Amino acid sequence: MRLFRWLVWPIFFAIRLLLRPIVLRRRKRALRGSHGWIELRLEGSVEALPVRSRLHPMVRRLLRRREMPRVVLWQVHHVIDALIADPEAKGVLVYLGSTVCGWAHADALRAELERARTAGKIVLVQAETHVANREALIASGGTKLIMTPPGLFTAIGTSTSGLFYRAVLARLGVQVEVASAGQYKSAPERFTRDDRSEADLEQTTRLIDQFDARLASAWSVFRGVELDTAIAHFDRAPLIATRALELGLIDGLARDDEILKALDELGSPGPIVEDRGPKSDKNAQKRRDQRGRRDQQSRRDRRDRADAPVAASTYLQSQTIPPLFRRPRKRIGVVEVHGAIVDTAPFPSPPGAKTAIAKHVVDDLRTAGEDDTIAAVILHVNSRGGSVTASDQIFGAVRRLNQTKPVIACFDEVAASGGYYVACGARKIFAVPLTITGSIGVFALTPIFEDLIETLGLGHDLIKNRRNAGIYDVFRSRSEDERQHARDQVQALYALFIDLVARARTLDTDSAEGWASGRVWTGQDALERKLVDGLGGLEEAFAHAKEVADGTRFEPEPEIVHAPRPNMMRPPPVDEAGIGQLIGERFAEQLIERFIAKVTGSRTSTAIVSEILSLLSTGDPTPGWLWTPFDVR
Repeated sequence: MRLFRWLVWPIFFAIRLLLRPIVLRRRKRALRGSHGWIELRLEGSVEALPVRSRLHPMVRRLLRRREMPRVVLWQVHHVIDALIADPEAKGVLVYLGSTVCGWAHADALRAELERARTAGKIVLVQAETHVANREALIASGGTKLIMTPPGLFTAIGTSTSGLFYRAVLARLGVQVEVASAGQYKSAPERFTRDDRSEADLEQTTRLIDQFDARLASAWSVFRGVELDTAIAHFDRAPLIATRALELGLIDGLARDDEILKALDELGSPGPIVEDRGPKSDKNAQKRRDQRGRRDQQSRRDRRDRADAPVAASTYLQSQTIPPLFRRPRKRIGVVEVHGAIVDTAPFPSPPGAKTAIAKHVVDDLRTAGEDDTIAAVILHVNSRGGSVTASDQIFGAVRRLNQTKPVIACFDEVAASGGYYVACGARKIFAVPLTITGSIGVFALTPIFEDLIETLGLGHDLIKNRRNAGIYDVFRSRSEDERQHARDQVQALYALFIDLVARARTLDTDSAEGWASGRVWTGQDALERKLVDGLGGLEEAFAHAKEVADGTRFEPEPEIVHAPRPNMMRPPPVDEAGIGQLIGERFAEQLIERFIAKVTGSRTSTAIVSEILSLLSTGDPTPGWLWTPFDVR
């Protein structure tokens, strides 16, 4: 193979050398037709790294496969870098559509637009439909914000709401017993209370205040007003775009067919004319006169029509010049821990749901360790936690890899509970200022269906030969000894978690326990409490990984590491007993749905039914770390 590479290398080098003038000319003329404007579309799901498609782009075109719209933070960062470095670039037109992201990603996009604005580039943000809280945070990094006339300005400030199911479960004859360690570990409260506890109210209020403070401060800088005036803007919403313009919340109104004229009004430069120098032939003057007349006509057309900006992807591709000599370079690998951390893959798995299966993540870490071209690994965490045993497996694999290659943990939107647990094996931890992190606590949740089966008219008995042989039977009430046993096990797991955090963060046990108790923090708070080492996203983690890695030349971007997977298109084999279990579970779900509708006397919302069914259908009695019971809008 090496001999073959040496034989074909001169051919590829000659091709790259012949194409070099074309590549350089394409870079020079990248903004020629757009008069210095770039178009950046922010819509769809927001992700840190691009998802590598298995299909070649040409094959996708032939099959007419179109990918779902998504925003990749890594690519946005490099588009802004190229924009700042290009003297021909005047600004960027940002189409702000419906984005599926949390506060951390929204703040990261705001920071990228703010970088371009600070560098002297014009950042014109056009909201296509609405401007809610997160869209307002993103738009605050720009220079101007325009909306369509019927658009809605719905940035009304941050809030959160919770649903509590204790009364509904009681009417169904279901009780929930909880053994927890950590007063702020509030996830089980949905099933055991009718309102928030004081501890949960305290931590949630602090999160809301921090998110709202970031939104208000960014908006005050964007609008050039005092902080109190910026808060008053949100208090006036929701507003129609025309009314928002009258009150000074936005800068203008424009539909899609009028946006190019808006760019023209911002002072786009005239057509770029190449100066090819004096001509020696007799027709040189004639050609110069013809070019002058075309330029005059172009200027007249410019007054009525602005040329379309160049797409950000096309512009970035034109600015990326591959080197003539491709020397071997080290790589920085990325191992993802996204979604709920589980021991085995759920079957059937929810559509579109991401899960961090322990075996798969461990295989990825081992693959990165065995690859000699990978000098360091970034553990990219975006998880609210999950299984205790799965989290510990990944933690052990991270710590083992860190002994041979540096592992840098990078927190995305959320790294709570088990998500924080797995990162404790890394050498350094980076978090975005608005990352939800922490939740160092443990709880065990067990539903009791004794009253339910009595209401349904079902009989039940239990035959056992040991003291605790029936401790996981959910069709009878727990004894006090069994409850105390569960509390003791949870406290032991909590002590293990605290000790692990204290050793990883070089803290004494009292300090670690002071920042634990199941409480969640923002990335900024976590840095102040030494739960993370620095603030930043994937770019900062990538830069630090190159500093501590063994090597001098690295690939310009990290690469996601995926170990070979078994064929997931075919479902795992199910024996007759398994088929019977699946049929029985589905029958039980339908029975519960009908019973809920009959007891409540109305159609219960899908969210409540899914929550209750997930609780009733759980068959794993092992205590685990679950996610925080709120969503900040």
